[in-house]
Amino acid sequence: MGTLASSCGASPGIIHLGIARYVRATDDGQVAEVAVTVADDWQGLGLGHALLDRLTYRARREGVRRFTALIQSDNRVPRAARGRR
Repeated sequence: MGTLASSCGASPGIIHLGIARYVRATDDGQVAEVAVTVADDWQGLGLGHALLDRLTYRARREGVRRFTALIQSDNRVPRAARGRR
């Protein structure tokens, strides 16, 4: 499993901006399910893409070759980005 998080501020006033993580499939270690979540106020600013790019780099170094994901039909940004890689 790999996880990246983005936050700002110093304790105790930490503001969580987003998180990206993956979990490897049990039947194929080269496949992982990926999830990215960005706080509402930070959406549309490229944070999700930045987290996913960084997570992809890390996953590739650890042998993951393909991500899978469940995406809500009304969530346009990830649907548009899914063919970029």
